[in-house]
Formats: sequence, structure tokens, C-alpha cells
Amino acid sequence: MKRQTQVRKLIATALLGIFRKNKLRKIEELNRTQWLSLPKIKDIQERRFVELMEHCKRNVPYYKNVDGLSEVRRLKDITQLPFLTKKLIRENLKSLKAINFPEKYFIPNFTSGSTGEALNFFSYTKNEIYFGILIRNNMWTEWDIGEKQAMLWGSHSDISKAQKVFSKIKNNLFRKVLHLSSYEMTGSNMLKYRKKINSYKPQLITGYPSGLQTFSNFLRENNLSIYRPKGIICSGETLYGYQRKEIESVFGCPVYNRYGCREVGNIAHECEKQDGLHINAEHIVVETVDEDGNICKPGELGEIVVTDLDNHAFPFIRYKTGDLGILSDRECRCGRGLPLMEKVEGRVWDIIVGTNNNRLVGTFWLVRGVSGIEKFQVIQENYGEILLKLIVNERFDETEKQKLIDRVYENCGQEMEIKIELVDEIPLTESGKHRFVISKVSPFVTQLK
Repeated sequence: MKRQTQVRKLIATALLGIFRKNKLRKIEELNRTQWLSLPKIKDIQERRFVELMEHCKRNVPYYKNVDGLSEVRRLKDITQLPFLTKKLIRENLKSLKAINFPEKYFIPNFTSGSTGEALNFFSYTKNEIYFGILIRNNMWTEWDIGEKQAMLWGSHSDISKAQKVFSKIKNNLFRKVLHLSSYEMTGSNMLKYRKKINSYKPQLITGYPSGLQTFSNFLRENNLSIYRPKGIICSGETLYGYQRKEIESVFGCPVYNRYGCREVGNIAHECEKQDGLHINAEHIVVETVDEDGNICKPGELGEIVVTDLDNHAFPFIRYKTGDLGILSDRECRCGRGLPLMEKVEGRVWDIIVGTNNNRLVGTFWLVRGVSGIEKFQVIQENYGEILLKLIVNERFDETEKQKLIDRVYENCGQEMEIKIELVDEIPLTESGKHRFVISKVSPFVTQLK
């Protein structure tokens, strides 16, 4: 088996060297720079940021009109630049395109986001670093080039691309990915997924946490075995502790957390130590800010703001992602110089505000210790009110219902009005994700529009 793995890697590497030489070089470069010291990695960031600023001053109409850009000479000056929001992108789509790039270099792209409100933007065709970072992060799970993968994913655009003839050929030669849709996680479909995975034997599986947890629950409840990969990567949604525990228990392998977005690619990823997420700092600058736009200190929760150092065609500079996270000033035990993000806590829309002024991020405060809830969604339209949509089984009785109500009172205050609605289905978002929390009162939300 080990010899077969080595042969597959040699073949895949050789093919990359012949057909994708620049991508192979980028993988090799990134595998080297990850071990540099933090100061040296920051030097790379500094140089690339200055190049990006000079480019924007000359070639991007939107930034030519931005106040203060001429004063930005070093990375430490980045806070003088305004935030880029989804609203600004919609209003300035054409003027954000660099004038010195041929039209063929712009790839129309979009994301529906967690709110279901579409954002159109442009990616850059010369994406060697995006590919290189993806491969580098995958390799942190012990997966290697040439080994098989499976994706339990939900984006229709990603799934449809995988069906095209050229993409199938490229997939067989380079990526070797089995694509499975997370849109319809019915019992019959999950039986088919199990059969395909057991036959294909992927060394790495990537998917939404909610989809992988649903699949894991199904396998466990039906006492069904599943092929054990080297690792599983959870991405696209917030990974909660109870989800990680369930998936690891069923698949018998480590679960790694990946954080990224369609707009800028992979932002941060857990290494083998699983003690925070390494920021892919050669590619991206990450800040966190509070609801007033002030920079957060390490250890403080704030909205994640990113600057893509590579997309010169359609620059994302100080882009407000709508995600909440905590940056760290620790060093990882793995020895990599890449800076750390302690955790990603969810979306800015995920904050429930209690009548006791408590701000609750995530969902673990709600579901811990309550039996019979198979799926749920928390909705807060107004202060002082909360709606719980629940899909339940026979274990959810009046006792468990009261536990749930007490849990809400405990965390949100005794004045909170609680409505519980038992449903048969909770629709996924357009991109195939499950929204655990929908809040219209989050203190961050008004800043995003």
C-alpha cells in the first residue's frame, strides 16, 4: 500500500510538472515558507502588500478615489484604508476591476452568503497560490498529492463544474475527487454515499460540518461501517465541538477545521496539532474589528476583515467577511511561523441578544444536554423574542422541552419571549448550508449593509 501511494504521488507530481508547472512550483514554495519565522513571513506580507497598494494607485479606478490611499506606504498603515463591504462591491463592481488586465483574466463569480443575498464579483485566472494553499492545507491532514479525495459539498456551481468533460479529465489526472451533493441527505442517498466512499476509498474527505454530522448520525444509528480516511476537513460553516466529536467517532479519524470564503479562498486551517488555525499569511492579511470598526486585541472576538494579496484584477482590501473570530499571539507547537487564529465563532448574523444584554455566539449554549432534537434553527427577529424551529424525534417530550426553555431563560434572561415550532424540514441556503442561527438584532448587522 505504501509503495502504491508513493507511485501515485510520483505520477501526480510528474503530471503537475508537465501540465501545471507554475502550480507545482507554488506548492513547493509554500511548503518551504510555512516553516519560516513569523518575522520573515511578515516581511513577505509587507512586500506583497506594498506591491498591491502601488498597483491599486495606478490601475484600480475605485481605489484612485479613496481618501488616504496615497498615505499608505507600509502594512502598518492599513488601518487608514476604509473597509470594503458587500454593499460597496455591488455599487462599484466595474470600478473595482483593474484597467491593466485583459478581460479574459476576470472570472465572474458569486456567493449567496449566509443571508441568501447574492454577491457578484470577479476572481483572477492566474490562481496558482490559491491552488497551492489548498494543497498545502490538505497535506496537513497527512493526505498527499495523488491520493484520492471525496467532497460532501453543496454549491451547485462547484458540482456542475465537476460534471463537465474537461473537468472530469482534469479530475482524473490531478485532483481525484469524488463529488457528493449535500443538498439531499435522504436515507437512500446516504446509503449510496456510503457505498461510493467504501468503493472509492478516499484518503481525505471535505464537507460542511452539518452535512458530515448528518451523515455520521445516519451511519451510527444504522450501525453501518464506513471507510476510514486519513482525515476529514470541515469547511463552509462553523464547526462546533459536538459536531467534531460525532464525526471523529464515526469515521475514526481526526477532523480538521478550515476557514475560508469564496471571495478570497482559504484563509486559515488547522495543522496536525489542532490548536488553533494557521493563517495563510503569504496570501492574506487578517484583522478583527469590533462593531464600531476598532481593531480588536488578540483574544478578543471581532468581525474578520481580510486583504487578499493576490487578486490584483479585482482587489479585496479590508473586506468585511461577516464572520466572527478571535486572533491569537501564541506560537503553535508544530513549529510553523504562520500566525494563529484561535477560532472562528460563526457569522455576525449568528449573535442572539438576550433581554439580560447577554450576547450569545454559536449554538452549543442551547442544545447541550437536551435530548430528541435532530435539527434546529434559532431565529431572532426582534429584541425580547426568540423562535426555535425544531425537528425532533420521540425522545423530545415535555421534560426535554422544559429543559430547552430553561436553557434559553438561563442564557437570554427571564423576560425573553420563547416560541417553539416543530417542523418537518428546515430549508438549506442556496449554497446548500444549514443556518443554525438567524438574527436581525446582531450589533454587527447594520454595519454590513
